[in-house]
Amino acid sequence: RSERVLESEDEEVWQGAVVALYHEYLRTEQYELAQTYLDKIPKKWIERDRLQATLYRKAGKRQEAYELLEQILFQTCSEISMCFQGLYSLAMEEKDFVRAKKMVDKVEEILSILEMSDYMVLAPRLNMALEQKEADECFSLLERQIESMESIDSFKQADLYRHMNFSAINDKSVLKTMFKKALENDKEMEFLREDGRFQELIKRLNS
Repeated sequence: RSERVLESEDEEVWQGAVVALYHEYLRTEQYELAQTYLDKIPKKWIERDRLQATLYRKAGKRQEAYELLEQILFQTCSEISMCFQGLYSLAMEEKDFVRAKKMVDKVEEILSILEMSDYMVLAPRLNMALEQKEADECFSLLERQIESMESIDSFKQADLYRHMNFSAINDKSVLKTMFKKALENDKEMEFLREDGRFQELIKRLNS
């Protein structure tokens, strides 16, 4: 029946039939046929990679399964961060500061669980401190971010992503230059520039 439904012009019905056939051939260990139907699913469809990883595992292609699942985790991290940033912004717009802080706490925890670098983990809390113009907190977090620049790509050595291949370590001087430019030019940093601690940060970035 599912094969007949493949002739449907209704996209949702068609996708449902493809997935049903994929699962059927996976269940009966007909992996080549399962791959045939999986290949019919557009790559832009979010569930395709997860189904591919399941197929790799069932077919005994463990390295491929590990690598794909780790890629999904890694790529999803930025999407999760953006979602929490959106939730944080909504809470701030509604003056719900308790919920806004809760969103920052949660994304910080998730980034740590996903073994992102300290530089990345600190970013959401710094954004909150800047928006609330908490100078002491801002300088504390900015100092910690500068300290963590040398290990910004520590996720490349994380056990969670040990089956992935990452590009070579980038020159950290480029990051320092971009960071310094943001400190000197970003409007949200303006309230910090009259503080003596600001020039100390600039000196550290120039060293």
